[in-house]
Amino acid sequence: MTDLKQMNDVDYFASEGLSQSFLKAFDKSPAYAFGERTITQSMKDGKLLHALLLEPEKISERDLIIEKINRNTNVYKDMVKSNPDKEILFFEEIEDLYKMRDNILKLKYDFMDMDEIILKSKKEIACFAEIAGFQSKGKFDLLYEDRPIIFDIKLTSNIELFKWQVKDFGYYRQADWYKTLYSHYSGIPYEEIPFIIIASESQFPFGAKTIELTDEYIHKGSIENLESVKMYSKWLERGADKTEIYLETHEVIGV
Repeated sequence: MTDLKQMNDVDYFASEGLSQSFLKAFDKSPAYAFGERTITQSMKDGKLLHALLLEPEKISERDLIIEKINRNTNVYKDMVKSNPDKEILFFEEIEDLYKMRDNILKLKYDFMDMDEIILKSKKEIACFAEIAGFQSKGKFDLLYEDRPIIFDIKLTSNIELFKWQVKDFGYYRQADWYKTLYSHYSGIPYEEIPFIIIASESQFPFGAKTIELTDEYIHKGSIENLESVKMYSKWLERGADKTEIYLETHEVIGV
């Protein structure tokens, strides 16, 4: 199945398909990949920044942003009871996220203003296609279809050190996976689909940059992704035990 459609996170995570984030977790351990994830403050901030940038009209549906009051007061407790489906946030708690948003909107990519890119892009769009014989999926933050260009928003504490984040978190693998998915869906050659990271600092001065990875770096991601799919396939063949801790139980370490 190949498809491109708007999906909320709940429906996307429940949908069939191998995702790149799942494969990176699977590399650590099947038990880890199928285990529950702890939602960190960084994840919450990232989700809110996405909303501020891409779907600001939906913030009022999901969050209630108010002036700071004491959480122990009856006023606050009554507010929580009256809004069971919303998270209550204080303006001063998310003030930095507004600064991050504003600096991202000052960016340009290939002579296009970022606000124009956001306006003309499909947002939070899920893409489904077959990769190496498996139904696969990915969710693009922004898909500028006219070119086309895939944009992905990332948070970092320091943009000057972001290159290490690209390596540690496998963003070069994500770049390959997303380019492959959209190429298989659209028929557009892989090489003609840029993957652009919008990196935003989560600390002062809240700087932002657009970052592009070299073809060689993304090719390394392609090799690693296919190796992960092979390991996943072998795991299925031997019974698909979700409690299995390590795929390899012998390791040789040297200098």
